[in-house]
Amino acid sequence: MRLAIFTGKSIPSPTVSRLLERAGHDFEWFAVQDAAELRVRPDRYDLALCIGAFDNERGRCLQRLQDSLPSTLPFLVTTVDSLSGLLSRLGHGRVKPIRITAVDCRITEAVAADSNIIWCPPYRLDAAKCRAWINEYEVPLTPREFELALYFFTHPNETVDRERLLNEIWGYGDSVRTRTLDTHVSRLRSKMELNDQHGWLLRSVYQRGYRLECPGPEGCPSGALASESCS
Repeated sequence: MRLAIFTGKSIPSPTVSRLLERAGHDFEWFAVQDAAELRVRPDRYDLALCIGAFDNERGRCLQRLQDSLPSTLPFLVTTVDSLSGLLSRLGHGRVKPIRITAVDCRITEAVAADSNIIWCPPYRLDAAKCRAWINEYEVPLTPREFELALYFFTHPNETVDRERLLNEIWGYGDSVRTRTLDTHVSRLRSKMELNDQHGWLLRSVYQRGYRLECPGPEGCPSGALASESCS
């Protein structure tokens, strides 16, 4: 893979360089303020990789960095401690470019595994802190709404039965009849703008349940991320 590397340090890290070389990737170091330079040759790199601690306080800075990059370049955040495992999941060599939405959603799987952050643009969910954003806007979700959103985003393009949601999120048995789920889904769809406004659609499936449709041609991967209860 051809990687554009960003860190918060002015001097490239020898440890990171050794890991990248050992994994067989071509890479080049960039300062954050030079990110716009990549727009001149947007096809030169397969992935922009920011290495450093990722928390909500740095979220806006990371969003500005991503906004400065070419719109077709996937962007991933990880830490030095998680870099080795991430590189093994990315694989070796160069990849054939595909449409950005599919790449973004594939990369999200690695982000979720490394930092409890699910990032499927323009959505970002922090599973550890039970918080959600649309771009830089934090969406005011109740604990139950967040659990529902996290479930849908980690099971994209999958029809999820009502009984399954009521059992796994509310703990109800199969025989329970309630409108609670429908009310929560309606509120979640409105708050998160999952009405195809951003390419994502939370669709009702007749006599079954619900399906969150991802815009990418290959879809967003099913994450193995398990959420603690936010209540």
